[in-house]
Amino acid sequence: IWNVTGNKWPFEIYKTRFSLQISNIAGNPFSEIDLFTGEEGDTYRNGRILEDGRIESRDPFYREDFTVLYRWPHALLSNAPALQTTNIFSHLLLPSTSSLLIWFPCLLMVCGWLYLWKRRPQFTPVDVIETDVIPPDYTPGMLRLDAKLVYDDKGFCADIVNLIVKGKIHLEDQYDKNQQILIRVNEGATRNNAVLLPAEQLLLEALFRKGDKVVLTGRRNRVLRRAFLR
Repeated sequence: IWNVTGNKWPFEIYKTRFSLQISNIAGNPFSEIDLFTGEEGDTYRNGRILEDGRIESRDPFYREDFTVLYRWPHALLSNAPALQTTNIFSHLLLPSTSSLLIWFPCLLMVCGWLYLWKRRPQFTPVDVIETDVIPPDYTPGMLRLDAKLVYDDKGFCADIVNLIVKGKIHLEDQYDKNQQILIRVNEGATRNNAVLLPAEQLLLEALFRKGDKVVLTGRRNRVLRRAFLR
């Protein structure tokens, strides 16, 4: 394909003649010649193909393309490399060096999905002994564990609310309705001197392992998730 003239040339063109010749081949060996002139998509509007294969314009033109597309048989060029065909299904089943550009992003997506799947929140199944009396060292989450035989997100939230009720954690609202903050209350800043159970103390330390505040925003909170998994 040859762009004889361009549509950004800032001068008027009165006449255009163009020809393409292949060495050692006489006559017009081309199997097909297409001529694109005028506006985008127009063909042969301001050009013609002569019998000997030369191209010329009919009328003067300004800021218009004059593009010629040649097609010829592959056997016409003796030194041309043989045509190679590619079976797309073989590349889909067996990756090769030529198809790594397609396979590499897919592999990254699969690895990322597996990573997120393994990191998903999971309930912790625990062997629970049925009892008719609530032991004194039971937390609200343990009561749900005893009833449902699994420690899930609702039991985890119940244990956090229990710490708020006992005055060990303060829940502070923000101007943003979708954001709240859990603040650890110092021992001397509360009138409630309730002694925490070992499980409650463990949860309190897990929540505030890196500071005295936990910002609650979004559906997935890393601090809460790590405390839940512990």
